[in-house]
Amino acid sequence: MGINPLSAWTGPRAAVTARVLLSECGQIVIPAVFIFPTMCLFVYLLFETTKLSREKIRHQFAVDSAAFIEMTNYSDYLNRTAYVNGSFPHRIFKEAFSCPPDDNYIERTDGGQRECLYDVVYEMGGFPKNLDSNDTMMDQSDKWRIEFSQGRGVDLNVPDPQFPPQFDLFQHDRMIKLILSWDAAVGIYKLYARVYMLLGSVQDSQKSVYERLTDDHKFFRKSYYLNTGDCQGNPETCGDQGVSVGYNSFKSNVLQTKMHYVNRIYFAARKFVGGLDPLKVVETQPPIDMTQSNSLGLFQLATVSNRSVLTNIGRGLEVYQGWDPPSNYFKVDLKPFNCRETGKPCVHARIAAQCPRLTQDNNCVWPDPTPKYQTRLYP
Repeated sequence: MGINPLSAWTGPRAAVTARVLLSECGQIVIPAVFIFPTMCLFVYLLFETTKLSREKIRHQFAVDSAAFIEMTNYSDYLNRTAYVNGSFPHRIFKEAFSCPPDDNYIERTDGGQRECLYDVVYEMGGFPKNLDSNDTMMDQSDKWRIEFSQGRGVDLNVPDPQFPPQFDLFQHDRMIKLILSWDAAVGIYKLYARVYMLLGSVQDSQKSVYERLTDDHKFFRKSYYLNTGDCQGNPETCGDQGVSVGYNSFKSNVLQTKMHYVNRIYFAARKFVGGLDPLKVVETQPPIDMTQSNSLGLFQLATVSNRSVLTNIGRGLEVYQGWDPPSNYFKVDLKPFNCRETGKPCVHARIAAQCPRLTQDNNCVWPDPTPKYQTRLYP
């Protein structure tokens, strides 16, 4: 005869089992007294930690963005100056004076092979040119070998060249061997002066813009303000610590540019004077004064005068920006976490403008002007 499996749960035995189970239900109350408050504290701790981390991440992103935007002004200015120093005059005069066409050839008095105007003006030290014959390969090169000749009697291919106050565009002794008419020489001089007046105007304008943008580091301040909302709605007061605090800050590394000029231009050429020697070599007497249109003279080149700052910019400027953490539920004092540089919790970035000559002096402005500065952000 089979046994009914439900029989154990009926009758007096079932009643005893039910009373036992009911007596054990109260055992969960004691652990719950400890677990639920602990869980609440954990939730509060997680919330407060997340709130603090969110603020730190937001300020870190803001200072990274502000430092990158600020240093981009430096990179752009250095690259534009390198263009004005090297590739612009090289390509302008190559286009104007190179041979062919036949009009740019100059005959010799001894009947020898005629010479190209581009080579003659370069030989006199008129402009820098690319010593590598193929201009199309410049973009792939880390060093643009654009240099002056030694025609002015001094080495101009140094970081701080000293230009003689007078430039001899066509020297008298050289013109005795060449047949260059006076009218042609005057036209060449006018083009030369016009080109370098234009380059000087461009460099002066971009220098003024650069100095105005970086004078109070407006780009850094405005970017930091827009990404954090700090400073009570006044972006002009934002980011003071970021641009000034630390041993190698933006404010302690002010980039200075030196503009180089010549005061006078002299040239000689052949002019019809009649007599036994109808084409006589005559010269400008006195030399042409280039300070009449610009009191400083005719622009020639721009260099960085404080190259130690250029080196520091290549290694990276330090940015420390303090921020005010939000209040927390546990009233934890965050002073032990204050940065030494700011006296409060801070975020940090290292920002640099680097060119291919970083391992030397980070000077790609002059000599070998290579406009390949890049802005790089480090943690």
